[in-house]
Amino acid sequence: MLENNISQITARNESHCYSEHKTIIQTWGIVLFCLANCLSGAVAICGNLLIVSAVYKTTTLQTPTNFFISSMSLADLLVGLVAIPLWIARAVLNITENTHVLCLSSDFITIQTLMASTYSLCSVTVDRYVAIILPYKYNHIVTQKRCFAAILIAWAFTMVLASFRFIVGLRSELPKFYMAAAIFGIDLPIVVICFCYAKIFKAAKEQRTKICSLTSSVRAASLRQRKAAYTIAIVIGVYMIFWTPTFIVCFLDFTLHLCFYDAWLATVSVSLANSALNPWIYAARNKQFWRAFKRVLRVSSRL
Repeated sequence: MLENNISQITARNESHCYSEHKTIIQTWGIVLFCLANCLSGAVAICGNLLIVSAVYKTTTLQTPTNFFISSMSLADLLVGLVAIPLWIARAVLNITENTHVLCLSSDFITIQTLMASTYSLCSVTVDRYVAIILPYKYNHIVTQKRCFAAILIAWAFTMVLASFRFIVGLRSELPKFYMAAAIFGIDLPIVVICFCYAKIFKAAKEQRTKICSLTSSVRAASLRQRKAAYTIAIVIGVYMIFWTPTFIVCFLDFTLHLCFYDAWLATVSVSLANSALNPWIYAARNKQFWRAFKRVLRVSSRL
């Protein structure tokens, strides 16, 4: 009996901060949030469907690098199809209870797709690292079988890790879960990414002095590899820019116990919009993708 009373008091205290903010979020803010996320969701769905369709239908795009990119596009597609509608419903209904089905579901899919995107970026970075540092061993090291195995392992691991959100209900326990998810699902892949790009940029600098002495075919291949690596670097930079505000607000919320629900919704909206940008970065940087996009759209218009 005493334990039940204590747990009820704890639950009331944990939800007190957010219950006060239920009256703060104005209607115009909710409308703006919904409109912005509807737009970014629609663009994310269309753009990432184009990426997946282009790789599936274009033989020349079916490379390990593009399979990893397709894995990231699938995660971004799920953001547009599932995560964004859940966040819109959560905002419209003004649901802040940590154990509510909408909170659990939106947290699960957001964390899982974020970690899947991070691991996909890590995989494609390692792929570029091997291609530039060990060009003559690349085809032997990076095989299609190993590529698919890495993608399946990453998705299985991120789903298992994100599913712990359904177990963690108390607000006092959430920081521990988010910390574990951040360390194993985001920080470790980013450490690998930073290491690989430090080596890639060092190698690119050294190759710049030797490139004039290479044959035209080897020079062209080297330049293509470097351009692909720089494209992924741009994607990683945009990813970090869009997600950093959410990480900061979550950190302040759970460490200082301040009420940032309205600011949190705004930063989440910005972070989710990241899923809509990646396809257009590839299209702008890669002529093969752009031509494949046009072929996919041309075929779709005939149906």
